[in-house]
Amino acid sequence: MKLLRNLLICLPLVAISSVSMAGKSGETKLSLEVTPVKPVFQTGETVTADFVLRNVGDTSVMVARTLRLTASIKLEIKDDQEQSAKWCGRIAEWTDSARSYVSLAPGQSVHARLSLSCVDKENKLRSWGYTLDKPGKYIVRATYRLPRPSEYYKKLFPDVEVVQGPISARPISIELR
Repeated sequence: MKLLRNLLICLPLVAISSVSMAGKSGETKLSLEVTPVKPVFQTGETVTADFVLRNVGDTSVMVARTLRLTASIKLEIKDDQEQSAKWCGRIAEWTDSARSYVSLAPGQSVHARLSLSCVDKENKLRSWGYTLDKPGKYIVRATYRLPRPSEYYKKLFPDVEVVQGPISARPISIELR
């Protein structure tokens, strides 16, 4: 029963242009919005999108200071044949500290413009991103989530609510020509 109650508390709530996460009090706290910098990209061109994580609640919350693929932002990218785009290269490791997080007051947000497609694919030691090399339409689903257990954040920020997620954005569509 306790597991079921915890599962129900973590279910996302629908917001205007994104899916948001309810905090301890049950009110919506964060929303994630993803917007491609343009709807159509040329094959071989770097596919980029703007990410905005916004505090839509009425109290301050702690979030990742920098939005990063594989760290705080997870993507699922599928083509029009429902095939998942593969990750190219390596997944960079990073260490965080209390300075890796920021308190967002109501209405404040963190922004990032991220490359979704593979960067530096010729250099396997430096390449990262998703392989998007075939013309067609792609659906991108993005989710914000803090990677560590909640106890880690409670020790660092005992007086500020930390919303770990998941917070999922409304899916976006991009096209490669």
